[in-house]
Amino acid sequence: MQQIEPRHLLFGATRERDLSLDFDGEAIALRVMVIPRWDERYSVLLRVYPTRDWRFLPAGLQLIVLDETGNELAAHTARDRDDWMDRPLIVEVGDRFGIRIAPNESSVTETFVI
Repeated sequence: MQQIEPRHLLFGATRERDLSLDFDGEAIALRVMVIPRWDERYSVLLRVYPTRDWRFLPAGLQLIVLDETGNELAAHTARDRDDWMDRPLIVEVGDRFGIRIAPNESSVTETFVI
């Protein structure tokens, strides 16, 4: 819908945060989109994708969703030839969650508050 009508009111309230991450020369972005819902909660879409000249995510890359205490809620692992991974969430104002991107032994963790 955003491609059809980019000025639609729904997308006027969308917020995105791109985090450019560099793992052993492979650039990976984390996009977090927050969209208000009708019921006073928010839809959050987490998307990890390659940037620069990379076409696919590194196989084995993990997208891990953490609760406010750091416990793992969900994990997704990139396969060969995955060009992106995403995870939808429904949250309320004041909710805290974390995202861990782990390509190998190293990892990057970002924490968010809605």
